[in-house]
Amino acid sequence: MDDVSYLSAAELSTAYAAGELSPVEATRGVLDRLHEVNDKINAFTAVLDDYALDHARQSEERWRAGSPLSPIDGVPTSIKDNVPMAGLPCRRGSLTTDPGPASENGPAVDRLLEAGAVLFGRTTLPDNACKGVTDSPLTGITRNPWNLQTTPGGSSGGASAALAAGIGPLALGSDGAGSIRIPASFAGVAGIKQTYGRVATLPGSPFEGMSHQGPMARTVADVGLMLQAIAHPDPRDGTSWPGPPIFDPDADITNLNGVRIAFTADFDLPFPMQQGVRQRVVAASDVFRSLGATVVDACPDLSGVMPALATLWHGGLAKVYAAVPESARDRFDPALVAMAQRGAGITAADYVAASGYKAELGRAMGEFHREHDLLVGPTMPLVAFEAGRLTPPGTPEDDWMTWSPYVAAFNMTQQPAASVPCGLSDGLPVGLQIIGRRNDDALVLRAAAAYEQAAGGFRALSDHGRRLAL
Repeated sequence: MDDVSYLSAAELSTAYAAGELSPVEATRGVLDRLHEVNDKINAFTAVLDDYALDHARQSEERWRAGSPLSPIDGVPTSIKDNVPMAGLPCRRGSLTTDPGPASENGPAVDRLLEAGAVLFGRTTLPDNACKGVTDSPLTGITRNPWNLQTTPGGSSGGASAALAAGIGPLALGSDGAGSIRIPASFAGVAGIKQTYGRVATLPGSPFEGMSHQGPMARTVADVGLMLQAIAHPDPRDGTSWPGPPIFDPDADITNLNGVRIAFTADFDLPFPMQQGVRQRVVAASDVFRSLGATVVDACPDLSGVMPALATLWHGGLAKVYAAVPESARDRFDPALVAMAQRGAGITAADYVAASGYKAELGRAMGEFHREHDLLVGPTMPLVAFEAGRLTPPGTPEDDWMTWSPYVAAFNMTQQPAASVPCGLSDGLPVGLQIIGRRNDDALVLRAAAAYEQAAGGFRALSDHGRRLAL
């Protein structure tokens, strides 16, 4: 097995068990791929060659002894640079952050290390994860491997670009208002924002109650394997909780008989949708019918989401801005400064009202799911646009939220929501979003895997990476 760039985590695990490939060989292959193509995509803030190879050797010994720690033991995995790793900087995409080493691991990093994953690099994000594209004054522009002139989305854009480029099969991202699902859609990979609290995080997010850390990968099965490894409580996170197993790799994904799906082509929201995206998403409803699901056109009222999000988001960024000494604030991304300035004008009553809407939306979605097991629709209304821009042509230049109206609702409601590839439009990936009731992560993953198997995922769309601009 010479080329490991596009092997999945599940395939690596099988190869390790059979003695056909070692974790050291796989890790060297991933690092070689990184050093070969990262100059084109700029997806990493740090590369941990020696650290990764040392951990790969330890994993190799475990596999040879027949005692791997988990199915992802020895699997190369990247970490978004807003999740701390002890001894390494955690810059959060910002020139305003401490360049010194973090004192502790984030809970998800600890869980990955306990599972034997090989952590090989830290991926880029915009300044404090403030927007839906990935560029920052700290690291510059991250680019999409499908077309190097376009963005891989954000804020987990380094993770999505790395995955699409064949740099590791697993990536840890974060999602406060779509930051796993937006880049998964733009780069043609899979990712999930699981039920809030299933994956523990360190406290301190400016978007409390909405920000999740979760898995991204090129296949839904790999997303599930990684989520199973990191979905454990941690005493540092009082909102984290233990739950039943999330992912069954042996679950039947040949049919979805009995699953009740509410389908929407555009969530009844006014942002103009690209026709090619609409066509791909509408075609997905027929795939679910062919799998035996009952599919009806239905959508909850999400018309108040974006105004409430603007209040919560801008208020959170005002907190980030105020926490930095005035003398250093000119180092922030101008987009963050603009949002923070809006946030500074938000009253306590405005913020409480937005929080109240968030709670009411959670109740309304709970009622919606009494009749519908899943809500399925587009992840994004458009495909990836020009890198280095905050917004696509034709939308207000100062507000990234205008082109991302479909994802943040489910951060507010804390439900599981996955994005999977849904065909191509103009040669770029389209994303399909699958949303489930709280705590029903397993059904979301099963439906996503069934759709992927029936319609074709990243490998089929990219021809095993051969369609990429690398």
